[in-house]
Amino acid sequence: MDPRVRVDDFGPAFRDAFVFRNAGGRVTWDTLRSVLVAWRALGVTELVVVHHTECRMNQLTDDQLRQATGIGTGANMDFLTFTDLERSVLDDLSLLQRSAYIANAVPVSGFVWDLRRAELRAVAVDERSRFATAPRGAGSKVERVGRPSTTPASGRATISVPTGGIWRLGRR
Repeated sequence: MDPRVRVDDFGPAFRDAFVFRNAGGRVTWDTLRSVLVAWRALGVTELVVVHHTECRMNQLTDDQLRQATGIGTGANMDFLTFTDLERSVLDDLSLLQRSAYIANAVPVSGFVWDLRRAELRAVAVDERSRFATAPRGAGSKVERVGRPSTTPASGRATISVPTGGIWRLGRR
């Protein structure tokens, strides 16, 4: 959703990406619906979740957003805010992988786009992904980290925020 995140900056591997954007880059029911259409009807062969640093969804709480939107703190609206950037990527990957509709039928990987460094960093790369063996391109730091798991690829949570989408990465 954030206009500071430009797919062209991610490099040529993302040139033909289908991009789904929303607040916080979170996987929701509607995101899953769109992913299924892209995968089953439009030939998408790989899913990638990208969140980014300096996201407001990492700096606000659901209650703050309820107040800011006039909904009120007693409402049951979940804005999917988060406090740990890498954890939010892993949580979204888990939702996609656990989905009865996807169930590991397609590679699912997750990255963080660092706005200040203009750098794409791997959080978890599915070993079936073309990024698992991709050569390093200018401005990207993608490395093989095996199947997505519950532990950040770096072993630490030093990144601070997201927004992003699911990307079509072309056919192998």
